[in-house]
Amino acid sequence: MADALVCFVHIEKAAGMTLHAIFRNNWPLQYLTLVPWYRWSNEKGGELQPDELRRILTLLPWTRGLGGHTVRPYLDYEAAVGREIRYITMLRDPITRYLSHFEYQCGVMGQDWTLDSFMNERRFDNYMTKRLAGDFDLDFAKEQLERKFTFVRLMDRFDESLILMASAIGAKGLDLRYTKQNVRVKPKVQPKKELSEGVLKRIRENNALDLKLWDFVVDTLYPTYVERYRGNLESRLSQHAESIRDYRFPRYRELMWQAYRNGLYRHIEQIFHWRYAIRARDY
Repeated sequence: MADALVCFVHIEKAAGMTLHAIFRNNWPLQYLTLVPWYRWSNEKGGELQPDELRRILTLLPWTRGLGGHTVRPYLDYEAAVGREIRYITMLRDPITRYLSHFEYQCGVMGQDWTLDSFMNERRFDNYMTKRLAGDFDLDFAKEQLERKFTFVRLMDRFDESLILMASAIGAKGLDLRYTKQNVRVKPKVQPKKELSEGVLKRIRENNALDLKLWDFVVDTLYPTYVERYRGNLESRLSQHAESIRDYRFPRYRELMWQAYRNGLYRHIEQIFHWRYAIRARDY
């Protein structure tokens, strides 16, 4: 059987771009970043279907990892591809993530939201829970994380969880150095601590399930990863901090990945996603 496949369930505005970049830096010709083609990523029609993944990996059998907003753990990819899959994801404080998502929608995606209209849009509520469970089902989201995921990273413990993740997925020799990948936009709202209690109350209500999911991971799941780590975590963190000082991803590796993506696998992905193109045309 082929080696285990790393499968990154990328949730918006949780520092996922930096993790993608780390994998691309290590596996420029063996890592796939998959994106929704025609739908909002959390809505039906935006998922990478098991048969699509099977077909992609049939043509690209050397793939070691993949990730993106299209990836869904509840679709049981392992049964379709006949490989062990090591699911990982990264979560972020739900209120901060929600506000960052609002900023991104306005500043990068060009959507004409006000904070009030954004809070009235249900598609952005409990975003992490829905990405993991396919619906607003907190219990199933927790079950997915406990049963299927090899590791769940925390954005506010980025470096520590990066080290723990590499150990958990068995990626020996993985270069964990990184250059931060983010998009800075001009803020439209105040930081969380400066928002009115009324606004914060509405945001908490919109993300009540995500808040419970976050507490579950922080208080229950994540501590088990720390306990399992074999080594001096404090010393490893110190070494890692020194290693990323002034580090920049090698440009040639990024160019290799871009050539691989734009010249090959992006076209393969699009071909197997043709039915969604037809549906989007008729939508």
